[in-house]
Amino acid sequence: MSKPVILAVGTCISEKSLQGLQAQAELEETFDFAFFNHNISDRTENPISSDLLSRTVLSIQDIGPWQAETLFNEAEKLHLNSDAIQISIPALHFNSMWPLLTTDPRNKPLPELRWGRYPNSWTDRIALEMVETYPTVEERVAAYLARDVTQVMNLDRFHEMQLVNMAMREEGYDVRVGSYLAARFRDERLFFVHHHPSSRMFSYMLSQILMSPKFRHVYRKNLGSLTRSLTEWCEAAQIFADEQLPLHPQVARAMDLRWWSEDMVYRLSGRDWTFLEWITYYMTEDLPQT
Repeated sequence: MSKPVILAVGTCISEKSLQGLQAQAELEETFDFAFFNHNISDRTENPISSDLLSRTVLSIQDIGPWQAETLFNEAEKLHLNSDAIQISIPALHFNSMWPLLTTDPRNKPLPELRWGRYPNSWTDRIALEMVETYPTVEERVAAYLARDVTQVMNLDRFHEMQLVNMAMREEGYDVRVGSYLAARFRDERLFFVHHHPSSRMFSYMLSQILMSPKFRHVYRKNLGSLTRSLTEWCEAAQIFADEQLPLHPQVARAMDLRWWSEDMVYRLSGRDWTFLEWITYYMTEDLPQT
């Protein structure tokens, strides 16, 4: 007999959320699960079947402020179960710990690296300035480390703007993490890169899904053991732990990040890095000739 469906549509945030729910035996016994990318154009060759849509009782969608209120296209809406409930997740971005992000003109997609060697989430505008100014890697690194970030930008003001933006993005959404983040980010590592939360933050986000009245509408069994099990799954799965952008020491100290240390090691691009190792590597390649 066909089971009701929990359907996730969105980015890797929705995909990981669905994986966490599906990993719980008591939910897997009750529901079928399916994930589809948020780009409607990607579903031309891989559409959501009318069968899945008609059996959907809950859709989980992480929706950016630039997108519509739902990620279903018009054809999909026609087949979607009219009683299906939607739980919405806002775009999870926290730039405060990486205030120097920019666009790197050296970046280009590669066969082995879909987003390129220098995607926007791994960039540093002061480092690019050093690459443009100095001919050798040694000079670039020395000048970079000598630059006072607090003279480049007001870090307190930038952080305040990030919290305000997060609060605005969360308006009208079912999942809200802004207040949790604002209260805990100095004592707990809650993001690995600006758009990927750590397991601890992800666990909190999933608990909000479970405790939502909308989720209770489709699943009425004991949530206590389910919440504990999901928390354990998040820790074991090490959500997004393979993409950790090193923190600039000046930024970490200015923000009083009590979980951070000078000799901290980060996992990125398939290997471990200290901040100095990463920023040296980042400044090795010259800018393209114009």
